[in-house]
Amino acid sequence: MQTYQLVWFKRDLRLSDNAAIQACEASAEPVIFLYIFEPLLLNDSHYEIRHWRFVWQSLQELQARLQAKGHRLWIVNAEAIAAFKHIFSKISISRVFSHQETGILKTFERDIQLQNFFKHNQATWKEFPTNGVIRGLKEKNTWQKRWEQTMGATPFEPNWENITKSSISDLFPTIKPHSAFNQTTDFQTGGESVARSILNDFLTTRYPNYMKHISQPELSRGSCSRLSPYIAWGNISMRQIIQAIDEMYESASHKRALHQFSSRLHWQSHFIQKFERECRIETQNFNTAFNTVRQEVDFHKISKWENGETGYPLVDACMRCLAATGWINFRMRAMVVSFLTHQLWQPWQAGSHWLARQFLDFEPGIHYPQLQMQAGTTGLHILRIYDPVKQSLEKDTDGVFIKKWLPELKDIPTANIHQPWKMTSLEQGFYNYLPNKTYPSPIVNAHETGKKAAEILWPIVNSQRAEIEAKKILKKHILSAERSKAMKQGKNIS
Repeated sequence: MQTYQLVWFKRDLRLSDNAAIQACEASAEPVIFLYIFEPLLLNDSHYEIRHWRFVWQSLQELQARLQAKGHRLWIVNAEAIAAFKHIFSKISISRVFSHQETGILKTFERDIQLQNFFKHNQATWKEFPTNGVIRGLKEKNTWQKRWEQTMGATPFEPNWENITKSSISDLFPTIKPHSAFNQTTDFQTGGESVARSILNDFLTTRYPNYMKHISQPELSRGSCSRLSPYIAWGNISMRQIIQAIDEMYESASHKRALHQFSSRLHWQSHFIQKFERECRIETQNFNTAFNTVRQEVDFHKISKWENGETGYPLVDACMRCLAATGWINFRMRAMVVSFLTHQLWQPWQAGSHWLARQFLDFEPGIHYPQLQMQAGTTGLHILRIYDPVKQSLEKDTDGVFIKKWLPELKDIPTANIHQPWKMTSLEQGFYNYLPNKTYPSPIVNAHETGKKAAEILWPIVNSQRAEIEAKKILKKHILSAERSKAMKQGKNIS
């Protein structure tokens, strides 16, 4: 009886430098390539159509490239366990290969179910680590060396002559794409070739202004790498990016910019490794000393925050831009989380799923540690309570970003754009600013609520309980004493 091996694409949507494909070369068995649109995730509150459109775009390129090699990508709409039961009922599978996913609790539970299924059906399931993140890491001090070794290894390019084609033609019916998958949008387009093009554009044209513009909401849209969704969905590997940086580093005109970007790639992996070892922080405070604060949810305030109607122009512009494009820079992400948790005094959990649905680059291992860092619930990092007016004055001085995303404020002079509520009644009428009619009045006094948040949180930060918990976290996660300072800076890819 003919046996097959199967590559299950998950969040590794590429052919190059994909260990699951590399593993197929060791056997002459024909290969089945599979992607599963799982209702478990399609209906999960972390995701929305923007994510699945990006995935579909990525799959279309995968399909075309595989067809050019004489292979087929089977795209299925079913729960994973049902899809594999169907496959195993039709053909014999000896080995299943996939990347090792640091996902949400639902995907972890699904994988446990599948492990039992494969074992019961005498099939080997081999999962390959992703971007240097190690499951079951016991000795944290070895991680750095192992990560560097992984990043320094030669990226894998498939030898398609060694990957046997499958003649199976009736495994699953062809599925039709969601109508929204083909709509023109302002979101980045998925695909391995797009990822490579954006990387090349960044390294040849845009990178010199990386550090100069990194905190500015408008200019960062062009000077940041914009690779984060491609990393999150696996259109490109971390190793491919780092080695592309290394290749041009000596001849680069702005080495500091490249160094800073490379360091953020490192910290991206480190944060995911932290989440891999402490996945409870998807729902629970990292530091339990903060369990007594922000327990009540004000749905009116959360709705205003989600819809960009807080009355603070930069906050609202960020929220509307994020909803429309799926991306804002790291500083603005930190500010909107700070505003939710400190100025509006809402639990970070109340905004976590909404933000996940907005971020095209949603990556659980980045999302949850960063949310908690900005909410001040780790007990490790500097407590940051961003003043939205100060951020507006410093990062969008001329109001370009604000006016782009809040057209109702387009006539307001630059001098007033950051605090339009302070204009006189005469000025308000002249510039068509009608509080709570053309644009909301501030939902809170951010200076006062930020001050109150600090008065509540700092005593907890300095408490014996928080210190004891922080030491436990440091012992488990921090690589060395000299790196703790960099950890407090909260570095992340933008």
